[in-house]
Amino acid sequence: EGSTNTLAALRFALADPTTEAIYLLTDGRPDQNERHILSQVQYRQTVPIHTIAFNCNDQAANR
Repeated sequence: EGSTNTLAALRFALADPTTEAIYLLTDGRPDQNERHILSQVQYRQTVPIHTIAFNCNDQAANR
């Protein structure tokens, strides 16, 4: 079973000041707590983050 380091991916994308939007594709629940991820990305609220979950049987992760 692999890992899903969502926070690292978002930090990488948000570190680029020219980022206009993020498309986050994932196949699992993030390794980090969802509230922690949201608190870390709030400083760039002007950048929309679009999420797509696929091949994920975890009901909580699909919300």
